[in-house]
Amino acid sequence: MMNAPEPEVQTLGVVELRIPARAEWVAVARLAAAAVGSRMRFSVDEIDDLKLAIAEACTNIIQRSEGIENIDLRWEAGPTELRILLAFGNLALFWKPIVHLFGGQYRLFDVGGAIGLAGMSLMVIVFTLKNTIRLYREERIPQ
Repeated sequence: MMNAPEPEVQTLGVVELRIPARAEWVAVARLAAAAVGSRMRFSVDEIDDLKLAIAEACTNIIQRSEGIENIDLRWEAGPTELRILLAFGNLALFWKPIVHLFGGQYRLFDVGGAIGLAGMSLMVIVFTLKNTIRLYREERIPQ
């Protein structure tokens, strides 16, 4: 009896999984991660790392979020990469949008926006300086 050949990485496509946001379902996400890693011909150590990362991410979401019902996972295999998307919905943020930070109360969306704005501003400054220095070194102005 002849076995079917293993598919090439390019043909693995997308794997999607939705699990309830409860600790007893994290094992299912780990098994799915192991199956995807195995199909991509990962080593045993790489599969263990992938399972551990998925388990930690799911567990952190479950422990730190109130009111979520499901966790959605999506693995997309490319020729040289594995992309993983982990998403969850938290309707509790609409009822409790306040965070306690540095001794004060702030709206969560304002804190997130400020962090995002600061990060993007820092990136603009760093990359502008980096590219200006590189351009100056490669195309010096004649004296």
